[in-house]
Amino acid sequence: MTVKGIDVFIDEISDLAPSPLTPHGRDCVRTIMLAFSAHVKQQSAVPLRAALVGLIGVDGREELEQMEAFMRLAPAPAADKAVTIDAIHALIASLPS
Repeated sequence: MTVKGIDVFIDEISDLAPSPLTPHGRDCVRTIMLAFSAHVKQQSAVPLRAALVGLIGVDGREELEQMEAFMRLAPAPAADKAVTIDAIHALIASLPS
């Protein structure tokens, strides 16, 4: 949900409330909704990452880098190599810090 979408939602619930939300109340609701939205996005990425790990077959940085090097040299169609290397890059980018 975008900040604009959150503000529209806040306007709608404020109109339905017995008394209008104060600026502080609006800020609190906005903060909670942004945090919840970020949490949902993070949680929805977990099964996608797991699926990529299942397709590629490895998950550690060193293994992924080795798999990338192998794919670059493998006798495979260029499109297949590109998709696999993109998946490897996505896995590397999403490794925990």
